[in-house]
Amino acid sequence: MGVTVRLGDMEINSAVQEFGDLTQRPGGGEQPRSIKLAAGSETGELVQVFRNARQIAFDVLGPQHLFGGAGPWYRWQISDSLIQLEHHSWGVRLSLLPKDETENTEYQACEWGDRDHVVAEVGIWVAEFDNGGMWNGYSPGGVGAPDWKTFQQWATETLHTLESDLTILDTRMSILLTPVRGDARSIQVLVEPGTISAVASQPHHLDRQVLGSLGWQTAHDDTWFAVHEKPNQTDIQKLAGLITDTLRAYAVDLNQVKYSTTCPHSSWINLLGLGLGHL
Repeated sequence: MGVTVRLGDMEINSAVQEFGDLTQRPGGGEQPRSIKLAAGSETGELVQVFRNARQIAFDVLGPQHLFGGAGPWYRWQISDSLIQLEHHSWGVRLSLLPKDETENTEYQACEWGDRDHVVAEVGIWVAEFDNGGMWNGYSPGGVGAPDWKTFQQWATETLHTLESDLTILDTRMSILLTPVRGDARSIQVLVEPGTISAVASQPHHLDRQVLGSLGWQTAHDDTWFAVHEKPNQTDIQKLAGLITDTLRAYAVDLNQVKYSTTCPHSSWINLLGLGLGHL
């Protein structure tokens, strides 16, 4: 049975299930309105509902302005409101949020909050769709990890989130970790549906036995490889540990390590939960 969801003056027609009218606020109040598109624990069904809802919104609203995770989620701006579509383990939710209030809360978290506060208010990662300038007027940064142990924990959480989110989004992300661009001490991480892998360079000043002893799976010339197909939590923890140990073997200070990212159809990406600065 087809249903209609109204977004301001626009209508989204769907055959997913009836989930209400976002223009109506309970009691005439100003609280953000959220409604579930689906609920349950069937992962495959929730992913399909999420993808269908995203396509419907895309057809009506155009490309999303922001997307990110954990979740994952998509966000559109319409006048003074934000439309946010979110995937959760318990269901899929569509929300109508006040633009200024939401963005001000996120901005303050990024300016003055600690890492956990930033992650709670904004997310582990956030990206802008490749459709022009930064629509919300600011680019949130991140909070630096205080030590290597903390960085390894945050890297594990970030990689686990990306592996889950990018599988649902059916896209991939490449992450470069290095002190400066062009430095021989670099690690490239690729997260894509069903696979997470890393490539580490072999600096000429460093004995090959050092990186070989850390757990890299194979080597070719001056490059080391590690690949995990259908990774579980243990695989991701192992890879985060390998990345941390390798950066330390490179003899770089933690505050020197930076990252850059690429992802299809995004103009910038911030890994807010990683604990490193952006190149």
